[in-house]
Amino acid sequence: MTGTSSRLALGTVQFGLPYGLGNPEAAVPRKEVEKILALAWERGIDTLDTAADYGDAEHVIGLARPANASFKIVSKAPRIGKDEIAQSDLDAVSASAGRSLERLKVSALDSILVHYAPDLLARGGDKLFAALRAVRERGLTKRIGVSVYDPETLATLLARFPIDIVQLPVNLLDQRFERSGMLAELMRRNVEVHVRSVFLQGALLMGDNLPRHLAAAGPKIGMLRDEAKRRGVGPATLALAYPANLTAVSRIVIGVQRADELAANTGAFAAAAALAGFDAAAYSVDDPAIIDPRRWNG
Repeated sequence: MTGTSSRLALGTVQFGLPYGLGNPEAAVPRKEVEKILALAWERGIDTLDTAADYGDAEHVIGLARPANASFKIVSKAPRIGKDEIAQSDLDAVSASAGRSLERLKVSALDSILVHYAPDLLARGGDKLFAALRAVRERGLTKRIGVSVYDPETLATLLARFPIDIVQLPVNLLDQRFERSGMLAELMRRNVEVHVRSVFLQGALLMGDNLPRHLAAAGPKIGMLRDEAKRRGVGPATLALAYPANLTAVSRIVIGVQRADELAANTGAFAAAAALAGFDAAAYSVDDPAIIDPRRWNG
């Protein structure tokens, strides 16, 4: 590892499933995954973000990871999605942790997250958290946490559970977690923060090729493109400048389809970290139909 991109983490949903705007109808081929992982380690990326529910992603990582790369791996428990957590669900979560280790070919994870935050708020959610604590006590993971979509859910969870790590969406258009004070609160509690969706699943980089259901985001994305041109940088650099300059953020998760795309993004990140005089607040959007991909109707 010789690079300087240690605040970046590599998202791997694309390794197991088709994902994101404008992407092909298949997961990234195994040979390309090998190239991506080798380059990630070379460029200083030390963390992989994956999940039991990402198709074959964990299995592919286990097969394609370079022999010299000792990535920290964040995975996620499978979604339960019930009003009440049963003992069979707890057993399934515990068993899933072991299967993740087998697929990834590692002895322990850095973190396990609850993938579907409402599972912790269901009846028996305290038992689910206790089951994950038991997984941690068995030495299968160092930390336990949760993946969330909105500040309100996160505030409720923080009041109920001693969470070690949180993954949440942050990008130029979606600044809710900073504006609500939740990022400052997480830092105060010493909770590690990983942010995803920094390119809004690629929408921030699409220019005039936005799908119809995201047409309302066009003016803000046009602003981004115009300002990037004035500064002589690419849109990815400007898009990364906002999360890169949030002191509460430990890791910025990016996903790619090709190794050359990763090379471009690591270069953009290096430029973004040094970018000064950028008014990110002007890009903030409150409309959930734009900033929450779950509400897209494309």
